[in-house]
Formats: sequence, structure tokens, C-alpha cells
Amino acid sequence: MARSRAVYDATYRRKHHEAIAARNRQYYADHREQRRRYDREHYKQHAAAMNAKHAAYYRANPEKFAAYAAVHAALAHGELTRHPCEVCGSTERMCAHHDDYSKPLDVRWLCERHHRRLHLSLAI
Repeated sequence: MARSRAVYDATYRRKHHEAIAARNRQYYADHREQRRRYDREHYKQHAAAMNAKHAAYYRANPEKFAAYAAVHAALAHGELTRHPCEVCGSTERMCAHHDDYSKPLDVRWLCERHHRRLHLSLAI
């Protein structure tokens, strides 16, 4: 039985993830100004809807928002410092990951890539 196109595409993307990511990074680097212009225009056209969506998210997730705000404030006041990624050791584009939002300053430091993978339930 032939696999569907969607299954094939998903399998291909998983198998060639690194090459696709490298190609995308290069494209965005080569077209940075064009992307920035597009993003600014898109925001102007959709600012109200985007702000409403963000406000609804914060209202629906007050514990997450409080934990995020606590980390932001602690970083600003020097009470918390960023550490290298627990997985790869990178210091670029670091994210504070909360395993438990009731402990807002108990965070794991992950680079953006590994933080995204963790949330997508991919193996780190």
C-alpha cells in the first residue's frame, strides 16, 4: 500500500532535519531585510489580533506568565544568571525552562533549539 504524501513529507523532514534547518537558516540570512520588512508590515496589519491573542494566552495561563515574569525580573536584578545549555553547552539564544511553574526560579537552561525540541517531545 502506498504511503500518503503527508506521511512521506513528515518522514523526509525527520530524516533530513539538519539539512533543512541549515538551508532555512541560510535563506533567512540571505533575505534578512526582506523578512524584516514583511514582519513589520504583517505586525502593522494584525497588531490588534496578535495583542488580543497574547492577552488571552496570559489570562488562560496565569501561572506560566507569573513564572516567566519572575525569571525576567530576577535576571534584570542580577538574582538569576543565564547558564549554558544543559544539552549542548551553547550560550546563544538561551531559554529558561520550567519543569514546575509553582517554582518560578527553578529553571533549566536550554538553547532555543533544545527548548523547542523538549516541548515537541523529541529526544534531546
